[in-house]
Amino acid sequence: MCDWKPGPRCFTHYEPIYDAAKEKYFELLEEADKKAADGTLTDEDRLKLQIAFQNYQAAQRMFYMSPKARKKHLGDEIVKARAAFEEAQKYSDEHPNDKYAETCLANATANLNQLEKQAVDGNHRWQQAKLASELAARRNENALERGIFSEATYTEEDLEDIDLNTWDRACPDGTITLHGFDDKLKKSSDPKIYREATITRKVRIELPTGERVHVDLQARIIQKKKNSSSYTVEYTVHYKGQNLGTLIPNSTAHDGYYGVGAVAEHRPVTRDTADTARDGGRLRKTDWEHYQEVNELTDEELAEHKATYEANVEAIAEHNNQNDEGMYTTGTSFNRLINTTHKGQKHNNFTRQLVQDSNAHTSFNSISGAKNDIKKVLTNQDALITNLVMNARTQSVNNYAEQQFGASKKADREKVEREAKANLEKLDERLQPKTRREKRSFGGGMDRAERNIARVERKMAQINIGKAAATRREKTLNASNNHLTKLQQQTGNLTYSTRVDPTRRPTTKGNYTYTATHTLKGGRKESITIEFKKNGKLAKGYTKEPSNIPNMVAIKNPQNQTIHLSPGQYATMTNTDKK
Repeated sequence: MCDWKPGPRCFTHYEPIYDAAKEKYFELLEEADKKAADGTLTDEDRLKLQIAFQNYQAAQRMFYMSPKARKKHLGDEIVKARAAFEEAQKYSDEHPNDKYAETCLANATANLNQLEKQAVDGNHRWQQAKLASELAARRNENALERGIFSEATYTEEDLEDIDLNTWDRACPDGTITLHGFDDKLKKSSDPKIYREATITRKVRIELPTGERVHVDLQARIIQKKKNSSSYTVEYTVHYKGQNLGTLIPNSTAHDGYYGVGAVAEHRPVTRDTADTARDGGRLRKTDWEHYQEVNELTDEELAEHKATYEANVEAIAEHNNQNDEGMYTTGTSFNRLINTTHKGQKHNNFTRQLVQDSNAHTSFNSISGAKNDIKKVLTNQDALITNLVMNARTQSVNNYAEQQFGASKKADREKVEREAKANLEKLDERLQPKTRREKRSFGGGMDRAERNIARVERKMAQINIGKAAATRREKTLNASNNHLTKLQQQTGNLTYSTRVDPTRRPTTKGNYTYTATHTLKGGRKESITIEFKKNGKLAKGYTKEPSNIPNMVAIKNPQNQTIHLSPGQYATMTNTDKK
């Protein structure tokens, strides 16, 4: 039932994972006890034990978010944990200054403390999972996927009751970690600075609607001179690089985890991480069975639907591979000048923003004072992160509208939305938008198969429109090439020797290139690649120059090479219209 009635799952889904993690930890603990007794315990054994303990603690938090699990197991587990703590305390007293005894006591203490907090913390995560699940239903299933874009973005009201730490994979237990907080200042490689230290808060937000916000907020403590008691703090934000930034899912990308199940389960068994997830997702046997049942299909009709879906996914995979599209594209996180220090200013823009918005201080006479202020500032950035989340969602909605409906402009999105709302009235009652409560209580709404089928069909329609536009561009470029060939034959002027390869090749960030070849004096041919932005304008480093040849366009590349194009060639190369 949970396959098509989403929401936080009952604890039976997670119980095997929890039992396995618990069994693994206590198995290693028993082995470690024996080795400690005969003196053969190694550092490697202790490391394995700690890794198993961390996995056990993570599984325990997930398991006890379920009300049923807390009611059935939590009381007995607390009694056992308290007995284990007393035993570890006794062992530690008998073996002072023993590393293994210290590890056992620390683990037993952490285990007891976490279990005693689960009645409150587990319920908090459960309620947050329900909120996130309901938010995903309203904003994705009932709005975005139906083309109702104005209702697909997040509002401040949506996020009022949300604890963003429950969406943050950098806060697995709900606690913000400041990396490097306990480090001492070290000698700096900067000749103008004597010592420095950095403290980093990693933000790894995963929205229930699929987007991700990955940034690092960093504070740098600077001591400029030896023996100085003056310390300066500078804040920077890292939002570029591998796996950093605002990550927007491909419009066909399907993550089984967000489609069904509890949003709080950060690493569930059913999470679809296969390559097919990018191209439409793998539909399970139960998905097709439910699809056949609700649509009253015969086996032959179902086989046709499955074959069409699989063919579409294969075509989308080919398109994504050709265009180097992955599960995610990178959106805009911050203004590009966010870390820039302007002339006449002491601090960069991000530091000045935190001074204004978070009452951050930048000058201290002690390291402890600087660290305490940094802790206060970095752990209280809900407003900043909320803004990032809302911006990420808005960019994602616009990207989805373009990829799925061909609506790249606001007017186009409004037109699609008007048509979508009109079509809603014509749908059967079962396919009308449903809340999560209605779906769980009475069923209805588009199921997993129907949502995926609609998504890949819309994407295929846009791919076919794009192919038709590409064919028209290629024909126009070939005609322009032929026209220049005739002019060259008539005049003998090598300026008219330019021939443009009609194939448009995609590069990064939606940019594309064309390759143009012309003949130089002496008969030598030269090829020049011209890059354009996704809006059709010349990319950085390329300029349109005045031409001394009538009815020709001169383009100079970053290497100062110049090539002449006909107006027809240039107009076609800059054309980004898909219709």
